[in-house]
Amino acid sequence: MTLLCIAAGEGLSCALRSISALQREVGRALTRRRAIWISELILDAGYSIDIALPSSRVSVEVDGPHHFAQDGTPNGSTQLKRRQLRHLGWAVVNVPYVEWYALRRDS
Repeated sequence: MTLLCIAAGEGLSCALRSISALQREVGRALTRRRAIWISELILDAGYSIDIALPSSRVSVEVDGPHHFAQDGTPNGSTQLKRRQLRHLGWAVVNVPYVEWYALRRDS
């Protein structure tokens, strides 16, 4: 579990949030490359960014199996989130679980 805190008005709202093993692994890879990132950044628009690199406005979306339809294409909610993040000025980098595990296997 990860403690997630959101600036809300003048206060701070905190809650425990479960982070997938895959997302933690991607975060560790970014840390090894000395990237400064925030896990589960909540935007005013209501979206949660899996891994945000705020200085460059890059959103790293770690996409597990539930982000895809049976044919392997991103499902509707995943496509919508990507579009909305881009509209809000974020560059979106997707890390599909199949590609991540293939890279891990090759290294």
